[in-house]
Amino acid sequence: MKKQTPVLVTVIANLAMFVAGALVILKLWWPLVITLVIYVVAASYQFAWLNYVRLWQQRIEEEKGRTPVNKEKSSN
Repeated sequence: MKKQTPVLVTVIANLAMFVAGALVILKLWWPLVITLVIYVVAASYQFAWLNYVRLWQQRIEEEKGRTPVNKEKSSN
């Protein structure tokens, strides 16, 4: 099973950028700042999630590569 980025986070990030573009056109600066903060939080979460999945996959690959003999040696 492959771990994917939570869909809600992706939707929030994309929607925030769309709304930010509309707010730039309308020249509404405070809502723009708030929207960009929401985008930064969502994008940071996406980045952290992708790093977590990458590290999780590396750990799984390392565990597949070990044999029972190697596990006994590493515990000593």
